[in-house]
Amino acid sequence: MPFIERLKFTVLGTLSTTTAPTPYPKENPTQYWFGTRSLPYFTRLRPLWYRWDEAKGDFIKIIPLKLVIKYFDAITLAFWIMGDGYWDTDQATILLCTENFTHAEVAALIELLRSKEGIVATPRKRGSNLRIRISSRSIDLLRRLVRPHMHPA
Repeated sequence: MPFIERLKFTVLGTLSTTTAPTPYPKENPTQYWFGTRSLPYFTRLRPLWYRWDEAKGDFIKIIPLKLVIKYFDAITLAFWIMGDGYWDTDQATILLCTENFTHAEVAALIELLRSKEGIVATPRKRGSNLRIRISSRSIDLLRRLVRPHMHPA
């Protein structure tokens, strides 16, 4: 919870609502969510991250690859892991939750990890979607890269 509170109130303070992060589930939470304010800034950013899908009749999340490639570094990787990753005890590695992205976008993110940071990763099936699995060969490198930017838990 300290990381979520820091993210909400310090890193994203002026963009977030003032209410506390909401735990899920309420008993022994493993996830937290929080709201952001409705701002014209977000309205202008929305087309970068969402597109209308006629088949679903809804907006779907997309990755603006040029933007992500430009700004991707060890800090963004650390926040990605803290926000949407977890330690897989069985395989002694990190998994990044990317189920909302297309297989092509997951492949592009895997290539981004390799080209920008030298991290070997592979897609891992979860139903019909994919997560990104960091290779055990890259765990030591990953730790060196992100440890200085991780919130102490």
